[in-house]
Amino acid sequence: MQWLNYHHLYYFWVIAKEGGVTSACKKLRLSQPTLSGQLRQFEDTIGRQLFERKSRKLVLNETGQMVFDYADSIFKTGHELIEAIKTRSAKGRIDLNVGILPTLPKKNIYDILHVPITQAHVRLSITVAPFETLLMDLLNHNLDVLISHHRAPADAKGIVHHHLEKVPIIFVASRDYRGLKKKFPQSLNGQPLFLPTYQSYLRNEIEEYLKKNDVTPIIKGEIQDSELLRVIAASGDGIVTIEATAVSDLIKSRELIVVGEDIGVNEDFFLITADRKNVHPSVAEIIKKYQEK
Repeated sequence: MQWLNYHHLYYFWVIAKEGGVTSACKKLRLSQPTLSGQLRQFEDTIGRQLFERKSRKLVLNETGQMVFDYADSIFKTGHELIEAIKTRSAKGRIDLNVGILPTLPKKNIYDILHVPITQAHVRLSITVAPFETLLMDLLNHNLDVLISHHRAPADAKGIVHHHLEKVPIIFVASRDYRGLKKKFPQSLNGQPLFLPTYQSYLRNEIEEYLKKNDVTPIIKGEIQDSELLRVIAASGDGIVTIEATAVSDLIKSRELIVVGEDIGVNEDFFLITADRKNVHPSVAEIIKKYQEK
């Protein structure tokens, strides 16, 4: 059987990913003559040219694209192997690196991560950042999982979405507003209301609900942070729209009342992982927990 030089394969893979020898040299810290020579040796070994030169750029030909696809799979598996080894420490500890969006309700995050939080052998590390930053960290193997209330863009490759649950959006307020519950939603007319920001996909759905029912409240604010919404509602400053589970404890303690519910608007929660051979064991447990609900 012909032996494949994996060093040469790796150099070819980096050249293809970087779009040329010059950029690959900087990444690999090799001289251009050395790297070009390694590429020629690899092409001589397999008996095929892998690139075409177009406008001073190297472009993969049909054979080169096929070899690149195989190389991409090989080195992706290698990264996964290293990550799997790093995940389990010598003492049996499992590291779980999680990315969360800053606008996600902390109560929902706690519920999702409750299993690994309570396991003695799991060490949790949480990064809070914008979605684009977290997605890049996930694809670069800096995160094991990303918790989000929306899917990644349709053109994002190499990721898997695990839908956990739908959480209904409700209208809540302090007990000062308990009289509004009886004739909801018409009772919202002229009342102070806090809505999600326009960046939230929920905003349009809530506004459509209000329009459909010919309701015109006074929009007092546009806020995405659930913790601030909890404080505003409990302080009696107005009615807020929020995920039901984010205020379940305040409703149970009667600090807040439900002014209106069953409006047909829901917040989705997803676990987003890189497309790997094996799902992180803690992530697999979370998915199983929600599948059994």
